[in-house]
Amino acid sequence: MYLLKSMHECSYASRGIWLVFVLVGCCLSLGGLGACTSKRSVTPENPEAAEAKFDQSETALTTAYSNAQHIVVVAYNDGTDTSSTVKYTSQTRTVLPGASMMGWSYSLDKGQSWKYGGKVLPPKDWAALWGDPAITTSGTHYSIVFMSNLAIPSSKMPQNGISGPVNDFLGGACIARSTDGGKHFQVHQMLSNQSHFYDGGSMAASKKGEIFAAFVDVDTNQIDVWRAPNDSAQFAPMPNPFPDMKMFSHPRIRISPTMMRSMSRHKVPIGPST
Repeated sequence: MYLLKSMHECSYASRGIWLVFVLVGCCLSLGGLGACTSKRSVTPENPEAAEAKFDQSETALTTAYSNAQHIVVVAYNDGTDTSSTVKYTSQTRTVLPGASMMGWSYSLDKGQSWKYGGKVLPPKDWAALWGDPAITTSGTHYSIVFMSNLAIPSSKMPQNGISGPVNDFLGGACIARSTDGGKHFQVHQMLSNQSHFYDGGSMAASKKGEIFAAFVDVDTNQIDVWRAPNDSAQFAPMPNPFPDMKMFSHPRIRISPTMMRSMSRHKVPIGPST
């Protein structure tokens, strides 16, 4: 069963099923995780570190446990060292093959300090990985972390790169996987629905081991939900969760205590009677 949450109304399942949606502006507390300050950036405090000189934005966070270490992992749009693949002029921006915004950092001391993890690079037949990060931790193996980003297939990349917005060239998503609590990531699978323009991104994991990833398919105005039956399996598309509805906002997928899957959305009328 899917539980829908719109801008103006919420439906709640009976029998004590509960879901909590929390919007966090700038700061959060997570078992002692310090508030966001200039001394709590997700890049190293050393101002001379290369990654500290670049922008990281649109953060997504999870926790993990590996080798007797509690780990906080943050994914973000990573502008670190893109000079060879993203060119800026006074008039436009050009994105070249090999560009990646899929970066992350991790903390071993509840957010008091951070280590830059690096970037996931686009695999064969994919030209660029382009932000809107999502992240989750396996419900059965707490050392396994999944991270997603939007992606541009090589088949949609112009010969001279993309000048200006990338919207018309996005064509899927990248799922990366870590087996050491988020310290290192490798490409796990590339997702695509006929190279449709994917936007947004959300991930969740069930206590039974399932991993879910969701994106809005801008070409069809639908939410595409992908499911892996366990944390080492491949993802496959699920049936459309919102048939006969037009979907425009980014998805938010969560797992309830009773394994009900839910998705937060904006409700969009599709006819006079809706």
